[in-house]
Amino acid sequence: MKTIKTLALALCMASSFSSFASIKVNLDHDIETMIINGEDVSKLISQVSRKELKNGTNQLVVRISKLIRDQGKFTKFLSEPMVVTFAAKDTELTISPAKSFDSIEQVGSYDKHPQVVLLNEKNEPIQFHLGYLERGGSLIRNVNSELVHYNSENNHRFGVVKAESSKTEIDNKIELSLGDTDQVEKIKFIYSELSESQKKAFLSWAIVQ
Repeated sequence: MKTIKTLALALCMASSFSSFASIKVNLDHDIETMIINGEDVSKLISQVSRKELKNGTNQLVVRISKLIRDQGKFTKFLSEPMVVTFAAKDTELTISPAKSFDSIEQVGSYDKHPQVVLLNEKNEPIQFHLGYLERGGSLIRNVNSELVHYNSENNHRFGVVKAESSKTEIDNKIELSLGDTDQVEKIKFIYSELSESQKKAFLSWAIVQ
């Protein structure tokens, strides 16, 4: 319980600096997140359309997940996982499918080689690396192992860009590990939904715990 309270307080403090010390990523409703910076994303969090990431290089494994028409019935379309790797700082980005489709006839080969677009807050495309995971030999797919192999082959490394505010320098001493997935992400999402007065009340409570 103490760990949860500590995480809650850290998240509150981090939120106060978020306007100049993080990257906000908006996801189209047809984009499902599977992995963020090497860490699995829970089913609940995978459907959240807005995520906040650290400054620097980030990597998301995503896929297109939507209902489409197939011979008069609706079926679930799931594309192959895509690895989206980009470097950014203090900005807001949007990830969307590069193709719009509503039926199985419109899909074509898109499920095997899907594409996404990455835009900044000015609706301008930014540079990123898009790749696909190579399936292993086992019957049950292990996306995590495939990602490790992918990053090794592409020599991807992850670092943190130091950010500064107008009042003080933020040196990322409060480092929220994405390895704490479910608990951290759920608290963070709930906190973001609170009103300003509720956030103040919650912060006051967290400090005295």
